[in-house]
Formats: sequence, C-alpha cells, structure tokens
Amino acid sequence: MRERRLRAMNTDVQLLVVGDDRRADERLERAALAFIAHERALSRFDPNSDLSALNRAGSRWTRVAPLLFDALAAAAALSEQTGGLYNPAILPALEAAGYDRSFERLSPPPAEDGASPASAEGRAPPRAPAPAHPFALDHKLRAVRLAPAVRLDLGGIGKGLAVDAAAAELADQTGFLVDAGGDIRVGGQSPDGGAWGIAVQDPTDLEQDLAVLAVESGAVATSSVARRRWLQRGEVRHHLIDPRTGRSAESDVLAATVLAPSCATAEVFAKAVVIAGAAAGSALIDQAHLAALVVDRGGRPRANAAMQPFVAATSG
Repeated sequence: MRERRLRAMNTDVQLLVVGDDRRADERLERAALAFIAHERALSRFDPNSDLSALNRAGSRWTRVAPLLFDALAAAAALSEQTGGLYNPAILPALEAAGYDRSFERLSPPPAEDGASPASAEGRAPPRAPAPAHPFALDHKLRAVRLAPAVRLDLGGIGKGLAVDAAAAELADQTGFLVDAGGDIRVGGQSPDGGAWGIAVQDPTDLEQDLAVLAVESGAVATSSVARRRWLQRGEVRHHLIDPRTGRSAESDVLAATVLAPSCATAEVFAKAVVIAGAAAGSALIDQAHLAALVVDRGGRPRANAAMQPFVAATSG
C-alpha cells in the first residue's frame, strides 16, 4: 500500500493505492497534480485562476482553458439535473453572507451558539435569486459568456471534479482511495481485500460517526449545515446558499450523504438535498437513481432504498 498526502483546494487530500505495482508512485504523483491543476483553474480565492479571470471578464464571450470549460459544462448539466437547486452563480450571495475569504480565515461561531443557521439567516436582508441560466457555452470555440452581473463559484463541484480526475489516474491499480476533506472516491480492493469502509460523520456530534458505508466502487460526498459556519455581525451563517433566495438554506435537513458514480455528482446532489428539504430532496435523489442518507433537523437519519444495502454499520 502506498500513500500520498497534500494540501489543495483548502482541504487535506489523501491518495492511497493498494498493491505493489511499481508504477504506483508515478500514478500517485499524477493524481496529486490533478488537484493542483484544478485549484489553479477553479479557485475563486486565487486572483490568478482561470475562474477569477472569467469572473472579471463580465458579460462578453471569453475563450477559456479546457479544464474550466469542462467544469462549466459539468456544472450546467448538474444544474439541470437538480432542477436549478445547484447553481454556481451564487458567489455574490456567498460574499454578502461573509464568505469572502477562505474558510479558515472566518470567525467560527461559539461551540454552543444557541441559534440555528436558518433562524439567524432569516434576519438577513433579502437577496435576488441566482439567474436560472447564468452562462452560455460555445463548445466549438470553447468560449463562455456570463449573464449580466454574474460571478461564479465552483468550489464544491470543483473539488468533486478534482477527486474524479485523481481517481482516473489511479483506476488501473489493484485498489485506490481519493479523499478530499470527506469527498471520497474508491475503486478496487481495500487494504483488507474487500469493500472500502467509509465513515459518515454524525452532524449532531462531529466527534462521532453516524454510520459506515461499505462501497466497492463509486463516490461518496456529504453536505451539512453543521460544519462550514461562521459569524457575521454576531449571527451564524453557513455556506449552503439557496439559489432561489440568495440566502443560506432554510430546510428541515441537517446533512445529506450521497453515493454516486462520480464525486462531482455526489457533491452536487448532497447540497441539493439539504437545500430542497427532506421530502423534495428524497424525491430528487430517487428520480436520479442515486443512494442517499439524510439526517433531519431532529438528528434522525433515513437511508433510501438504494442506500440501505451499503450501510454496513450504524451508531446504534
């Protein structure tokens, strides 16, 4: 077993391969470079990134590098699949909520803040919804035109796409794992010779696991309002912006874990479920033929029929 660790896209990344293939170290290095390339292209915090340059270009046709164009094509497809619940044109709303710099530089809320993100966000001034079609793509010219006043954030889907790109570099190994801050993709045999065990964090107690999933091949991503939270003017905010309101999501879902063929898909649908709420989110997951474990505001977990075969253990 060989391992490579790095810091990229504001998260800790673990790359692991199983077996004694002499090409493993080369594959691990190429997988690490995939994260570096995605960060350089898609980071909104880097003024020199391809995405930052596009956001500055405004509403004119702009030719972009292949990696950014492909990311935008994936974003457009997933936005359509989620009925617009995923929309990358939320950057102004994120900044208005206080997420205008990397997360580690924000002021964390007290350990027991006594207020839910929804109730705090409800006192925030209203914002305009994100446009349903925030950009147009010219596939022949590999060009993009943003709608007026649109600026894009590709943080979540960008990390998912980086995980998928790294996994592609490791796919010929006996087994592999790519973990970028809980956005995970696995394939082949685990070090124990069977399925990979993927722990799902309990959103009501971040020091505990809610369940363990047994996954042979695929991607797992969790979205939660319990983690990326910060204080703005004494009120708690979180990063899951509802594009329909321009504010932090106010639903009855605390966290959603999605199992999908790709990490980009798992990442986007997990966010969409939290934004949509338990009933609409579960319907969206079933319509997409994906597996999900949803935790409501009362801390009650529910695995849909597609997820139940993968739940190897629970906290009780």
